Amino acid sequence: MNNNNNPPKKVFSLSLLKPSSKVGSSLPSSSSSQPPSILSFFKAKPIISSQSSSQSSSQSSSQSSSQPSSQSLQSITTTTTTTTKTSTTIGVKRPISDIMDSGDDFYYLDNEEDYYSTPFDYFNNSNIKNNNNNNNNNNNNNNNNNNNNNNNNNNNNKNVKDDASYEKYEDLGNGVYKIGNYKVKFPFKPYACQASMMSRILEGLDNKENCLLESPTGTGKTLSLLCSSLAWQEENKKKNQRDLEEKRKLSLESKQRMIEKKQLIDAANLQSTTSNSTSTSTSTSPIKQEGTTTTNKSKSPIKQETTPSTSPIKNEELDLDTYKYEKGLQTDYCGTGVGKFEPKKIPKIINKKPRNESSSSSAATTTCSTIQKNESIGYDNDGTQKFIKKKSPTIFFCSRTHSQIKQLTGELKKTPYRPNMVVLASRDQYCINPLLKDVPKKLEKCKKLLLDHGCRYKKTEQQSSLAKSSDFLQGGRKEVWDIEDLMEAGQAHSECPYFASREMIEKADLIFCPYNYLIDPQIRGKFADKVAGSIVIFDEAHNIEDALMETSSFDSSLEELIEHCYQSFKDCIMNSRTMSMVSSEKALAIHYCYKLMESIIAWINKKIQTLKPIDFEKRQNVWKGEKILNIFEEFGLNETNYFNFRDHLAILFDDGGDGDKEVGGGASLIASKGKVGVGGNQPKFDPVPQKALVLLESFEKVVAMIFQNKGWIDDYRLTLQKASAFQTSGGKKSIQGTKWNYQFGIWAMSPRIAFSSLAQTTRSVVLTSGTLSPLYSFPMELAAKFPIAAEMGNLPDIAQRAWIGTLSHGAKGTKLICTHGPSEGLDFQDSLGETILQHIELIPNGVLCFFPSYGFLEKLLSRWDETGILKKINSKKRYFYEPKNQREFIETLDNYREEIKQRPNKGAILFAVCRGKVSEGIDFSDEYARGVIVVGIPYPSLVDLRIILKKEHNDTNKKGISGGDWYKLQAYRALNQALGRCIRHKNDYGSILLIDERFTQMGNWYSLSKWTRSCIKNNRNLNTSLLSLKLFYDSKKNDII
Repeated sequence: MNNNNNPPKKVFSLSLLKPSSKVGSSLPSSSSSQPPSILSFFKAKPIISSQSSSQSSSQSSSQSSSQPSSQSLQSITTTTTTTTKTSTTIGVKRPISDIMDSGDDFYYLDNEEDYYSTPFDYFNNSNIKNNNNNNNNNNNNNNNNNNNNNNNNNNNNKNVKDDASYEKYEDLGNGVYKIGNYKVKFPFKPYACQASMMSRILEGLDNKENCLLESPTGTGKTLSLLCSSLAWQEENKKKNQRDLEEKRKLSLESKQRMIEKKQLIDAANLQSTTSNSTSTSTSTSPIKQEGTTTTNKSKSPIKQETTPSTSPIKNEELDLDTYKYEKGLQTDYCGTGVGKFEPKKIPKIINKKPRNESSSSSAATTTCSTIQKNESIGYDNDGTQKFIKKKSPTIFFCSRTHSQIKQLTGELKKTPYRPNMVVLASRDQYCINPLLKDVPKKLEKCKKLLLDHGCRYKKTEQQSSLAKSSDFLQGGRKEVWDIEDLMEAGQAHSECPYFASREMIEKADLIFCPYNYLIDPQIRGKFADKVAGSIVIFDEAHNIEDALMETSSFDSSLEELIEHCYQSFKDCIMNSRTMSMVSSEKALAIHYCYKLMESIIAWINKKIQTLKPIDFEKRQNVWKGEKILNIFEEFGLNETNYFNFRDHLAILFDDGGDGDKEVGGGASLIASKGKVGVGGNQPKFDPVPQKALVLLESFEKVVAMIFQNKGWIDDYRLTLQKASAFQTSGGKKSIQGTKWNYQFGIWAMSPRIAFSSLAQTTRSVVLTSGTLSPLYSFPMELAAKFPIAAEMGNLPDIAQRAWIGTLSHGAKGTKLICTHGPSEGLDFQDSLGETILQHIELIPNGVLCFFPSYGFLEKLLSRWDETGILKKINSKKRYFYEPKNQREFIETLDNYREEIKQRPNKGAILFAVCRGKVSEGIDFSDEYARGVIVVGIPYPSLVDLRIILKKEHNDTNKKGISGGDWYKLQAYRALNQALGRCIRHKNDYGSILLIDERFTQMGNWYSLSKWTRSCIKNNRNLNTSLLSLKLFYDSKKNDII
């Protein structure tokens, strides 16, 4: 066992007992040159008294002749110290009932820290107390030496496996490759980077370790993730089946041995009864005198066992059904080491068979037939418990967007694996009801529809057909499917795909879903049993930290709190007719929520007067740590009563129809109580609007996370902001003035709270993306260990397929520094426009051009429109720019693609923003992104209060990365994500132009992804850059010819 990293307490559920002070030390003897056997700790035996010692030794000697194989095992547990009273040695902690029944003298340690987590800790602990101080010192020296040797060995072992070792695999033929100890089915011969990634994932899953792996886009990362995790799951299922069969075999063998022992005991009892009858008829027989006066001196084991003082069998017949098999290292009655039976009164629940007491042979026959019957139907050896096959971990494959999930299912089709799968998505994606077709956010409308008259597409569990259809199971017609497939089937069967997908979770071995289904504790609670012990893979995990902090935070305007919550509850209370129609529980819940909202709004109105001015149009205040708990006290919430909030909210959600929560919407907390409605056709009265409940539920989630993690209260900030905003009327800015907006927020400054609640329930968490660098920040930010961490390289020919150039000076020799000050200059803006124009003349097909922010983009487009540069750009390639509105964005994206299809020689250019929709999760392969241009480094805005507070938090947290390092990481991860739009597969090629003087500084290259660093060409002037770029695309033309 590896002791380099101390295991968590009681990870093996083994503790050592402290010996009684009434006896000598029962530790293994330290005088011997050989260390005590570790088996002696697993096979702890009570020290027997001197009176019974002779009996034990006589029995042992008699058994040794017939069972020599047990002698060595028995000698391991032989004790060297005897006393006049039974006592328990140091060893594995036994059930209290066992110790009480045995009469052993024992002490429990008062301090839990005095227990050893495992028996192995005894050998590595230098402070074990022993009555013999000299022996103690010797033991300590030996143990310290052993520890040093073990640590050295462990360190050496860790360094043995290098990158080349991970890349090794064996081709077994037929698309099967041996990677590590696993046979992985892969659609083609793996590249070195793919084999390395799969090897690391398999190692992490074996050891229950988290993995942190960067693999560039275009290297088959998704295939590697799917094939390795599914290969591990497949082998784990086989192992569980083997374990189940072995358990059945051991159970039957042990049961048979008990039957044989019972036959021996019955025969002994019968002989004893015959002997007693003979003694009664002959009163002067010396046998009678021997039986009454010399029983304790008799050396016959049969007579000794049948003596009332030593045999429990005579008064209570041995019942096989009351014996419980305990698998472990303890020796059984035969000393075989297979297991032992201990008499325990187990309640008879099912399948109890009557004993046939006429003869021992018939009893044995009856029991054997019972065993066989139980085995066929899966009952355990005691006739009451099922043989339960251990479930293999479910694989959750998560990505940020639904479009990315569609790509994942497409990759699964390329693999030979066909697990039972399901794709989880929101109502916005799955809804097929024509009434909600044009509703952008369908959650509230759907819930209202279910409450009012029900939805004809929502079926009850008995009516559901999609979830039970074999088409969507392994071997079915649609065994690998995506959202569109389930929607098509839903329309054909007039059944809601959204609710059908929920019912498919139970049978699924592989679940595709967005991030929030796993990182949000309320959503995760819907399928907590599937998450327990699962394998969670986060693809595109470069944003996982932000997503975790977002799900741990709450934000609302004062206007929303008043109109949607406070006023809604007040209207209910003021309406006597409404209150008379609800149950007393619901009426109490309404009053509770009303009082809570009243206190929160009163506190906000009071604190508004004390906000600190930031500038002319903005004021704010921030509270942290214990002050937040004090504020909650003013709201009426504290550690002892906050769960009342959840209970009252659950009552109000009780008529929510489906008891469900999804991404971007509310949930019913009643799911945890098992009260899930079926959305029948009977109208239900819901006095509180769904908006109010959704908002309150979001607030309750954060309150619960704070009270459940009080040790991390310093990770939170409570904020109140006051800012001016233009009044709007008909979508146009009003010229009549401004109004004040008030924003109330509870923000998590660290992702570790949300991540720890997930990681502690799973087997392994795998974070992977093409843009994770630098990796060191994740263990610090998430407060979790990632023993498996690596940056994978790209394919060997990446330098021939990718041109990456830096540029510090543009047209007319203008220095290009894209920071706030220099970028305001008109010379900079004009030079930048001319530089981009000259480069896109050399790039075929489509070009993506990224800017740090929307404000930066809008400023440049406005200037270029005035100077005519935009018109020149449009003549070379039709330009498009990324809108903020989702519906407009989809239209823009379609037009961009269509332009490239219609005019491949001319192409098009799409101006976009780092961290925008274009840079995340959209596939621009081949001609859709032959070139990528990045202007500036996308640092987050320092005007944003959340960014300011996060930097301050990291600077005060000495265990994490500094605020400055975190700030730089945010910029370069967004940059790397934009660069990843260029090379999308092994045959793709393209150019990347980095425009900013800072990119020419080699020190900044280390913040770029590993694969880009090997391709960079440092061009300081425009002519050098243009010449190098032309040579690259000329070579590609020759390759095509």
